[in-house]
Amino acid sequence: MDIYQELLGLVFTKLPEAQTWHADVNTYNVQDKVSKEELGIFYLDLYPRDNKYGHAAVFPMLKRAKIDGKIIPPAAAMMCNFDKPTAEKKSCLLHDDVVTFFHEFGHVMHGMCSHATYSRFSGTSVERDFVELPSQMLENWVWNKSILERVSKHVDSGEPLPSDLIEKKLAIKNLNEASFTLRQIFFGTFDFLLHSANDEKLLALESGEGHCLTSLRKGMKKDGLKVDT
Repeated sequence: MDIYQELLGLVFTKLPEAQTWHADVNTYNVQDKVSKEELGIFYLDLYPRDNKYGHAAVFPMLKRAKIDGKIIPPAAAMMCNFDKPTAEKKSCLLHDDVVTFFHEFGHVMHGMCSHATYSRFSGTSVERDFVELPSQMLENWVWNKSILERVSKHVDSGEPLPSDLIEKKLAIKNLNEASFTLRQIFFGTFDFLLHSANDEKLLALESGEGHCLTSLRKGMKKDGLKVDT
């Protein structure tokens, strides 16, 4: 959080008396460091519990708007499921967890730093292909050596990650990236197929032995998966 405050010129102030939906939730006020303008409020709900959303995401609760000259500041909730520290065991995050934190917190900052006049265009309410840009850009700080030295420490001694381990971690950043990209391309292609389909078109595709739909069904059968006709 120090890194985000430095990078974006912000000040986060914890609000211990703020009303929340669970005792684990922490609330912070966001202020512009130079102008002192109040920019918004965010909630961090970081630990798992029964009946809670099981993934990691940010939910805008109130979007910035300007109505009759008065600014309505935004509010957002960041939901994650990291290991909760206990009296016997400290919370230890995998590097992927830290990437997740930086990514999701990027969505929070997208909302907090918005200057939109209308809530319809505030925060992450932008063109679809831009929604993930700030968060994906900001998560890359966790692949920076100096940042890894700052955010890591040994659970007992408090020493940061050794340089050799950091170098090894950075060296495998793009491991399996080609396979991941091909997987995403498949999902996108299949999505286009489904959302542009109609009965006549699908029947025509079924007759084409070389078409991707036929290939998909063959692949599913090969993997032992049930295929409905």
